Amino acid sequence: MKKTLCLLLVSVLLLVSLLPAAAAGDATPPENAAALSEDPTTSEPQGTDPAAPADDPTEPPTEPVTEPAGEPVTQPEEPSTEPTEEKPEEPSTEPPAPLLALRLNEESVICGVGETLTLFVTDETGDRVPVSFTTDAPALLTQTAVGVFLATAPGFATVTATAADGRELLCFVTIWNAPHEITLGDEEVTLGVGDTYEVEAFLPVGTYSGSLQYVSGDESVLFPLGENRFYAISGGSTTITVFAQNGVSESVSVTVLPLPDEVTLSDDALTLGVGETYKLSFALPEGTFSRSVSFQSNGAAVTVSKTGKLTAIQKGVAIVTVTAQGGAAASCTVTVKKAPKSINIPALLKLNPGDTYTFTPKLASSAGAHKLTIRSDNKKVFKQTDDMTFTAKKTGSATVTVTAYNGVSATCDVQVCKLPKKLRFASSRYQRPMGTCYAPEIILPENTYCSSYSFTSSNPDVASVDETGTVWFRSVGEAVITAETPNGKSATCTVSVTNIPVPCVSQLPRYPTGCEAASCTALLQYYGYDITVDEMVATIPRENLVRRNGVLYGPDINKKFVGNPTGSYTSATPGYGAFSPCITKALQKAINARGGGHTAKRISGCSFKKLLKQVSKGRPAIVWATYQMMNPKTKNSWTIVESDGTTRQFSYPRGTHVFVLKGYSKNHVTLMDPYTKSNVTYSISTFEARWNLLGKQAIVLV
Repeated sequence: MKKTLCLLLVSVLLLVSLLPAAAAGDATPPENAAALSEDPTTSEPQGTDPAAPADDPTEPPTEPVTEPAGEPVTQPEEPSTEPTEEKPEEPSTEPPAPLLALRLNEESVICGVGETLTLFVTDETGDRVPVSFTTDAPALLTQTAVGVFLATAPGFATVTATAADGRELLCFVTIWNAPHEITLGDEEVTLGVGDTYEVEAFLPVGTYSGSLQYVSGDESVLFPLGENRFYAISGGSTTITVFAQNGVSESVSVTVLPLPDEVTLSDDALTLGVGETYKLSFALPEGTFSRSVSFQSNGAAVTVSKTGKLTAIQKGVAIVTVTAQGGAAASCTVTVKKAPKSINIPALLKLNPGDTYTFTPKLASSAGAHKLTIRSDNKKVFKQTDDMTFTAKKTGSATVTVTAYNGVSATCDVQVCKLPKKLRFASSRYQRPMGTCYAPEIILPENTYCSSYSFTSSNPDVASVDETGTVWFRSVGEAVITAETPNGKSATCTVSVTNIPVPCVSQLPRYPTGCEAASCTALLQYYGYDITVDEMVATIPRENLVRRNGVLYGPDINKKFVGNPTGSYTSATPGYGAFSPCITKALQKAINARGGGHTAKRISGCSFKKLLKQVSKGRPAIVWATYQMMNPKTKNSWTIVESDGTTRQFSYPRGTHVFVLKGYSKNHVTLMDPYTKSNVTYSISTFEARWNLLGKQAIVLV
């Protein structure tokens, strides 16, 4: 357009330059009508013959005609008889306007079959320029309007845009088949509220779609952020559908869950060795989701990666915290110890075919290792079935190796043997005191083994036997113990249970009422303490009765021995006794004075069954009953003054006596009687009644 205007302007300027010569009023017209202008470079008029003679200077000059005043008189021009020579056009002195650059909106483009391509040309100012378009492959790319083309078949085409001035612009077009399907990166995806999600879409090789459209099925659940990005607004289920330009589509199912309100870790606490690594895993409540979690350690002992991998750096303790989106968190306390230098497992293990065994490796208390690996070198004989559990498959041998993370290891020699066809106890008869235990040895033929016996006792109240073959001697009497193998072979032995060997200690002749001190002495001597009755008497605090204003006053029998143990009930300074709280303290004082490790434990008030259970465990007990289990008929009374000045009356049953319970059977109890310095036997029911009468008082050492 601008070029056209410039050409018109040049033409107008040339026309205007001719007008003064054509309209001149000279009386003498130029000799050559073509001489309309002079060449500024020469004095000779253009269009004349230089050889022609000059005007005669002798001729008088033509006088001008003076016109009378009034209307001007116009003298007619004589028509020229000479041919008029056309004057050549002078070149323009102004430079021509420059051409504006043209640009095609696409120089190289890819499109799919069925898609439309629109082309246009603009100049450098951005204005569109009218052009014509042609294609060299109309069978592939059909022009449906000026600059509008429809891709009809795959291939290559060139579109030429031709401007009015003849300039050409080219666009190279590659046409691919339209996609027949869309493949998405996910078939289904779970998001948490607040998550963003980008859809990945892929077209088959050799296909093309000019654009893909991403649509949310429910924008109240999943809001589009533009292109292929979406934002999870609230909980719910929806889809994202991707459409190609030809209408082909594919969808991904999206579930948006609420953020978790808690996090559960695989370990609340664990121990690692220096240099060990461990993957800490976590779980969220069902129905919740967190796109990401963060891991953080608060100490130099442990580092943790973004994925929860722990690395023990140095000895110490660190707390590793896992935080989910929304702030829910959980922590694991990690203790880092020295790397192990040894592992403790059985050196030899014997089993029968079909047996299972679980290893429990031990490390030094100062060493740590969370994970230990274990393997068998002969899986046909001894096969691993779980983390540390193995099964004996057939007779033979195998070596099991346990290895720590730092390469330290230990081995176990495993021998799988056949069951015996016969067996026997090392002895046919065993005798032990009650309260003790013993595992009788079983003898088997050579090259046989039994890993599990079935043990029974003919009288469990006297002697019971556990699954390991350990016999517990519980009460005085006899019992037969039977051991049976899985293949039905058996052996028996007889066990005899005796009383606990508490020594007999006498309170006489020096201490007629000193049964408490003598019983304490016997109990302490049984446990190996070097003590005499005199020393024990001196250990027990005591206080005599006094009469004031006709009233008999005395101490609290739970705190002090009442009277003098050297006296009888009828002596001038009689002796009565002391109850279990006072004697418990005195016993502990005697133990401590001798550097002992036992504790005097008062079990007063317990049931009779629990009392007997203590004895069956091998713990003789100091007990309060009556002399010869008689029912006391006479009571001595005195007044006790409390620390706050108040008084109360106390009645003491005459005949109270203290023993050491050292054994029992189904119907009887055996007591060490310090008054007779002998073991005495009473009906179990009578003893229970007298023990109850004296307040169920008892003391044992633990």
